[in-house]
Amino acid sequence: MLLAIWANNAQDPGRYIEQVWKAIHYYDKLLKKPIILTGDFNSNTIWDKPRREGNHTAVVQQLAKKNIHSIYHQQYQQEQGKEAHPTFYLQRKKEKP
Repeated sequence: MLLAIWANNAQDPGRYIEQVWKAIHYYDKLLKKPIILTGDFNSNTIWDKPRREGNHTAVVQQLAKKNIHSIYHQQYQQEQGKEAHPTFYLQRKKEKP
C-alpha cells in the first residue's frame, strides 16, 4: 500500500506535522499492513517545539513503533535533524538546497 502525504494548510490549527500526527492515528489500522509513506511532511526535528503534541520527533517515534522508518535516514545512516545531504531544492535549483 502507498500513502501519499503533503502536510500543508498553514491556516489550520493543526498545521504541517500535526496533520501527519493526526493522520497516523486516524489510519492506524492501515499502518499495521505493509505500507510506504511518501511525500512532503514539511517538517524536521530542528523545528520541534516542547510540549506540542505531534511534533516531528513524536511522529518519527510513533511510526518506528509500527516498524516504519525513513529510507533516507537508514540508507545514509543519518540522525533526524542532522542530515548531511539536501533532501529538497527550492524551485528544483541545486543552488537552493
